[in-house]
Amino acid sequence: MTFAMNRRDMLRLVSGAALGLCSHSQLLSATPPDASSSLHLSDGPVSVFFRLTEKSLKLEQIQQQHHPAILYTDSALVQSGPGPIGNPLALVIWSGTHQGTYDLDSFNLTSSDHTSSRFLGYFHHPKVPMQFGMEVSVEGDVISWRGQLIWNGPDDTEIDCYFPLLSRICFDSAAKDRLIAGELSGSEKGPTAALNYSSTYIGGLSSPVYLIEGAGHGLAMLEDNRADYAADPGGCSQRSAVVANRFPLPVDEDAARDMPPGAAGPYAGWRHRRLFLGASRFGGQAEYDQAEAPTPLPLTKLGDSLDLGPVYTYLYTGAWKQGALWLREKRQHLPFRRSPAKWYQETTVLSEEMPNRLVHSGMSLYDLPLLLEERHALGSDMMSLPGFSEPEILGTTENFLNRGDYFYPAANLGSWDAVQKGVQAAHRQGGHVLFYVEGLIVWKRSRIGRSHARDWALMDADGKLTENYRGFFDMCPAEPGWQDWFARTLADVVRTTGVDGFFMDSMLATDNHRCFNPRHQHSPQPDIWNWGIRRVLARVREEVDKVNPDIILLCEGVGDLAREFIDGSLSHGHAWSRMTFTVPLLRFLHPEMRAFEADGMQPHAEGAPRWPVEKPLLWNAVQGYRVFVEQESHEQLAALARRVRSYYDMYPEICDAQMSASDVLCDSGQSQLFESLPRVLTVGNDSNAARTIGLRFPQDVEAGLLFDRVTGQRIPVLDGNVLLPLQPWDFQAFELRA
Repeated sequence: MTFAMNRRDMLRLVSGAALGLCSHSQLLSATPPDASSSLHLSDGPVSVFFRLTEKSLKLEQIQQQHHPAILYTDSALVQSGPGPIGNPLALVIWSGTHQGTYDLDSFNLTSSDHTSSRFLGYFHHPKVPMQFGMEVSVEGDVISWRGQLIWNGPDDTEIDCYFPLLSRICFDSAAKDRLIAGELSGSEKGPTAALNYSSTYIGGLSSPVYLIEGAGHGLAMLEDNRADYAADPGGCSQRSAVVANRFPLPVDEDAARDMPPGAAGPYAGWRHRRLFLGASRFGGQAEYDQAEAPTPLPLTKLGDSLDLGPVYTYLYTGAWKQGALWLREKRQHLPFRRSPAKWYQETTVLSEEMPNRLVHSGMSLYDLPLLLEERHALGSDMMSLPGFSEPEILGTTENFLNRGDYFYPAANLGSWDAVQKGVQAAHRQGGHVLFYVEGLIVWKRSRIGRSHARDWALMDADGKLTENYRGFFDMCPAEPGWQDWFARTLADVVRTTGVDGFFMDSMLATDNHRCFNPRHQHSPQPDIWNWGIRRVLARVREEVDKVNPDIILLCEGVGDLAREFIDGSLSHGHAWSRMTFTVPLLRFLHPEMRAFEADGMQPHAEGAPRWPVEKPLLWNAVQGYRVFVEQESHEQLAALARRVRSYYDMYPEICDAQMSASDVLCDSGQSQLFESLPRVLTVGNDSNAARTIGLRFPQDVEAGLLFDRVTGQRIPVLDGNVLLPLQPWDFQAFELRA
């Protein structure tokens, strides 16, 4: 399909008819396309069917042996075949004479090559200056997708590339299938019939992964493009997971979620947004013809191009952990820093101080030991301290507002001597202090705000400086000037105060921004966010390590691409996800992520669901997340936090060991199993009433006795079953003995 429309019309493209909600549990198989025009790729249990003609290619079906096919043509999800969008490519050109949407049907297939398990094809568009190369291969249960889109138009053009995009996709029914996304520390959403989900990596997604499943089988998706790790951002794009029923979909997650359901899905895929630079920037055909050309190439690159993928799709059978096991293996290449600071390796609970409380209550930085005594009552030995630096105006007390002037310790808190001696005293009583800094915003009237910050600021496409918070510049993480200043400033703070590290707010939690500032080194390419985040964190690590390699760096939000340089994350997973943080996906994938999950914060959005205040802390403890004790509810949670800390101290495996792929069935409450030696089981009663929890161990988990190291309690396991009485909001852990 090819047609022109404005942006608003495109966002209204597919609407109206409700999705059908039939069940597929009784379907045995889908009929493959006619063999005479069919290309069948397979190397084991999974088959991929394309309809291949002399000039075109269309994905027709995907099917795993002994399971129904997963693509359906009609909105009732009854008729096997391709849906209306993608399969496997959809493009949205947002501006210019070629504005509109395009799929692979609108291209001409110019040449191809294939084996029984691999297809390689080249496509030219007859009306738009675009060319496309695609490679699809199948190995066992895994399908690999790679693409290359070339823009040969003379002018810069913004294009959303949806690849691969699979529609309509269903496992059980659209009323029952669910999405498990690598958002924050994990998020469960559904049913797919109601979703318009768009989440960008990073800023929304912490890992470029998600799963869709129903009726005991599903599809795990991994977008494994590594351009963010390159020496320059030339291959980068803004990448988003999309699972939706309307097409096209806005990048903004809230805007997408608030759209009414459409009739184009459910579809699932990845969107790659890029400003494609026009061929006029590169000399056009004349310059191309001057280059060496020993053999004719199947595609002609006059302008810009983007590599899409590789994206891997794995069809699995069983619970979500089966798909996540494959994702865990595929993400093992990620570099994760291990702090040499032994005290931090043993730290499981982090607390915070409220902004400006010290100065407003007449305290000073000499009183850091007193603050840590308060934190000990919450089970914490490490504290994040905001507002430690000078306010904007002499004699005022709004220290926290003046984010940027971190080098200057606040005179109203005792200045240089107080911060040095306060930190030293905190160390003597076994505590540790992190200073709160902003990694991506600067107060406009700060010292640095009045000198260089404007030059380093993000700029929107309309030429205006980005301002997400009134009175603040938003920093471009890819700008070397900001990287160097921020890194050297934090190193100077370490040198002059002896602080243990920094909590860098916003860094992995804010939206994935684009920067159109023409004065920046990355210009004219705006899609530099992930690349820039890695660069600024690398510079900070480089500089602080020169002073003290034990320095701890924590970021707000979770992002796997940052853990090479930082020591962990602070996340409000429950509140930010609107209480959909019910699957511990990131803890399962990466126990070394070291995410401190908030214990009691509730969603602030109107109409958002709320949990009992104890439930997030209990859930975090059962799943083995480190704990961030917030001020919002710390008094209510103090007793439970101390109990959790006592078990964390006795069972370091809870936070450090790999989460088991086997589940201990729990008839009420919560449980989790960890693959240490010996194995460790956590159990929680997520109720305000006492109750007896029934546990049943799977056959592959040997357990004859549960032993509680904290209380000395011993509980026999009879025929794989245990009955465990627990008090309201209770938490307990056991080692499994044969």
